[in-house]
This record gives sequence, structure tokens and C-alpha cells, in this order.
Amino acid sequence: MESKCARGVSVVFEDLVTVIVPLYNCKNILTKNLDSILGQTYKNCEYIFIDDCSKETYNELIPSFENIRLIRNKRNIGVGETRNVGLSVAKGEYIVFFDGDDIPQVSFVEKCLKKMQESNADMVVCNFAENDYKPRHNFLHDTKQLNSSANIVFDDDLKGSVWNKMFRRSIIENFGIRFADTSVANEDICFTYSYLPFCHKVAFINEVLYIYNTELNLITRRKFEDISSLDIFLNSCFFLDKLGKQYKINYGSLLKILCYKFSKLGIRNLIDNEDKRQACLNHILNNTKFIKLCNSIIKYTTNYKEAERYCVAVCNNDTQAMSELLWKK
Repeated sequence: MESKCARGVSVVFEDLVTVIVPLYNCKNILTKNLDSILGQTYKNCEYIFIDDCSKETYNELIPSFENIRLIRNKRNIGVGETRNVGLSVAKGEYIVFFDGDDIPQVSFVEKCLKKMQESNADMVVCNFAENDYKPRHNFLHDTKQLNSSANIVFDDDLKGSVWNKMFRRSIIENFGIRFADTSVANEDICFTYSYLPFCHKVAFINEVLYIYNTELNLITRRKFEDISSLDIFLNSCFFLDKLGKQYKINYGSLLKILCYKFSKLGIRNLIDNEDKRQACLNHILNNTKFIKLCNSIIKYTTNYKEAERYCVAVCNNDTQAMSELLWKK
């Protein structure tokens, strides 16, 4: 079966790659980045753009071809569920996620797919840079073998972001892996660590294939005023804890680190958080579900000293130690 791709080249639909791109009020930057997205050197791609109820429209910007689809959500549902919309209609054997305000290299799909197939991996992770164009990683491994029955631990090489990775759709669909809704922050991390237990091998590419726009990123960045918004960061921990119980996966060590990281991220995303320091600490300590989780994972060990200290501080109601750790530069 043949079809015309965005640049008018005939392609054969074998090893189709689905590129899912959530959009939210990013028309100006997308105008500059669209050629990087649609100009992939691997031509057998389907592109699914999902507009999460932006104030602007994209119909005139995004070309109409058989392998390009533009969907508009009926209401604003957040980046995670918007990506789920893309997953629900994806047909590719492989899945990648781009954000509309970032810049993927045109060779992203081709090089990730080649690495995936040559190494027989279940996930490929490529290097990325931010606005300074400096590589954020130096991968020491070409591949990592994973044991799905082993503890799932925090790995700096993997991070949580989905936009510098390639996934197998068969794993996503066979195990019903989806992004969390807006009640959970850091949906990327939750998705990646939902996927990892079903991977046998992860492959790495040291070359920078993706530029993450830290200045203009409107798709995934949120700022909050209300202290209660801390809950959506803590909910990320509950999401993975529930998943671990469902699939009998030991997330103990990982959760200890994420309890600290998500608490810190939640505070960092609060406007004027320094002025709300005591209120933030009280809010965390009043979350009985979070206290119970910290008590249940305190027995697991990690090499992350701050996470170890934070978990103990929460269990001991030690606000001084919590404050030092959470506002640590």
C-alpha cells in the first residue's frame, strides 16, 4: 500500500512510525518548527497533531495529506490526555512524541528507528539539548538490559521525558499504558516508568536529536498560585504506587526518590513559594496518604542521599529537615 507523505514522496507502509504532537497556543513557534517535524528523513511516518482547545487555529498551518491528521479536542484536557487521544488513533508500529514548541532534528525518527531495530530494543533514548544547544547527557552505555521482575530504580540516563524517546506501540497497547490525567503532574515520568517494566532492553544515542525549548515551552509547563496544587505532584507518586501493586512491580526505591523530587518540583512551580514555606510543609504533612506511602517505602534504600533524608524527615514530622531539603538550591 502506498501513500503520499507531507513532501509528496511515495512510501510503503511497513514499519510505520506515528508522531504524536500536542498543540496548545503555540502557533507562532510551530510556524518556525513545523519543517523540523514534518521534514523527517524517514518518510514512512503518520503525523497526528492534537489541538488542546487553543485560542488559535492550525488548519491553515498544518498541511492536509493522507498521513497528516489534525484533531481538535472539544475541551482543554491537558497534555497527558491529549497525547492519549493521539495514541487512541495511532497505527504505527513505533511511537514518538514531539512537542509543538520544540525542535526535533530531521533525522530523529530515522536514527531512533535504526537503533531500535539494530539493537532489538524496546525503547530508544536520544540525547537532547536546551536553548544553549549543549548536550544534556553523556551516555556510557550503548544499551541496557532490563529485568522486568527486578526493582525499577531511578536512572538519570532515562529521565522521564517522552519527547527524546521512541516506544513500541505493541507494548503500550498490550499493557494499556496511558498518560495520567490533569490530577497528576509529571505525566511524562509516570508514562515512562509505566512502560519500563515491560522493556527487556533500552538503547541509547549520544547524538543530540532534540532541542527542548525551556523559554517558550507552553505545552507542558504550568505555574500555580494555590498551595493545594502540590497535591497533583504528590498524586504522581500515588499513580506509580497503584501501578506497582496492579502489576506486582517493586517501585519502592524509585518512589522514595520521586517523593522527594515531586515534592520539590511542586514547590518550585508555586508562585512566591518562599513566602508560603510553612504552609507548604503543613500541606504535605497533612496529606495522610503521602505520609502512609513514605512510611511504607522507608525500608528501601537508594544512593540518593537527599531522598533518603527527606523520607525520614516526612515520617518523623521534621519540618526543619524538610525545609532544608526542599528549598535546597
